[in-house]
Amino acid sequence: MSIVAEAPGYIQVFSDGSVKRFEPEIAIASIEPSNGYMSKDVVIDSSKPIFGRMYLPESSVHQHFPVLVYFHGGGFCIGSTTWLGYHVFLGDLSVSSKSIILSVDYRLAPENRLPIAYEDCYSALEWLIKNIEFEPWLKRADLSQLFLSGDSAGGNIAHQVAIQAIASEGFRGRLKGLLPIHPYFGSEKRTELEMDNGSAGGVEMNDMFWRLSLPQGSNRD
Repeated sequence: MSIVAEAPGYIQVFSDGSVKRFEPEIAIASIEPSNGYMSKDVVIDSSKPIFGRMYLPESSVHQHFPVLVYFHGGGFCIGSTTWLGYHVFLGDLSVSSKSIILSVDYRLAPENRLPIAYEDCYSALEWLIKNIEFEPWLKRADLSQLFLSGDSAGGNIAHQVAIQAIASEGFRGRLKGLLPIHPYFGSEKRTELEMDNGSAGGVEMNDMFWRLSLPQGSNRD
């Protein structure tokens, strides 16, 4: 069995189709307030599975908060809302923006190639609507003020999910904005910077993640 694709320190894909991911330090959710926010894990769809982590800012009054749905980056192949960096960033963002945040753990490629990540993340929006009366924290949510955000591949996902949400009757008028963070898009032709000799390593890594995430039989597969 040999390695057929690798991002050192992050992921290895083997010739038999198995995948090894190297996870960084993770954070445990806690409903005990810390640094101005609380957090807890939720099940969005146990059959797939899709999970999420919610962040709620502390407040001395019973106020309603806008909702930001966040999609992590990682070339569609790595990443998790449980990673310490994401946990701290999103907890702090919840406090500074005074918003409820739902961070989504969508299924990863290459085991689950696109468009599965898009479908999973759109399911997270549907979960919000369906659980507004059942999830205690969502009773403090103002779903007429809904925002989507994400970094890298997550920025790409936010864009795709927004297109679908805008066309849906259930989200019409709810989606107020996108906050993409260096969104991860690819082109069919190389840019001048990508063709520069000094960019070879980064371009090869970029190609690898696209090859692992796009549907089999696509141009980059």
